[in-house]
Amino acid sequence: MLAERLAQLGWSIRRAARESEYSEGRWRQVVKGYEGRGGGAVRAVHASADTLASMAQTLDLSPEQLDGVGRPDAAEKLRELIARNDLRASVLRDLGDDPEVLAALDRLPPSVREDAVAEIVRLHERVREDTRRYVSTLLNATRVDDEG
Repeated sequence: MLAERLAQLGWSIRRAARESEYSEGRWRQVVKGYEGRGGGAVRAVHASADTLASMAQTLDLSPEQLDGVGRPDAAEKLRELIARNDLRASVLRDLGDDPEVLAALDRLPPSVREDAVAEIVRLHERVREDTRRYVSTLLNATRVDDEG
């Protein structure tokens, strides 16, 4: 599936590696399904769900495509990555309403900026979960009051 998608995109394995967090060697192993062990010996490679999901995301594959090749574990990880990226984009849009925060983030070195944005996203996720719990508690309390 990865090899076919690389061909569709007109990408080399080197290009995929540049676009992702994985080395060219790791991409070759996963795409080919084996790694050389020296002396002509090879060993089968089975990418972890996290690795395959990340590579699939780099190539803009869908969770359904991963399900279709028998990797529901990687499909679920890809769904999580997509949701996290959607949340990240939403958070960054929200930050766009606060030029002071954006300016401060822009002054940070790139690696620190990425860590800061990741932490801001985690904080937003926590607030969202707390909000859901709070609303659920209110609804339950309202039902008790209505029944009483």
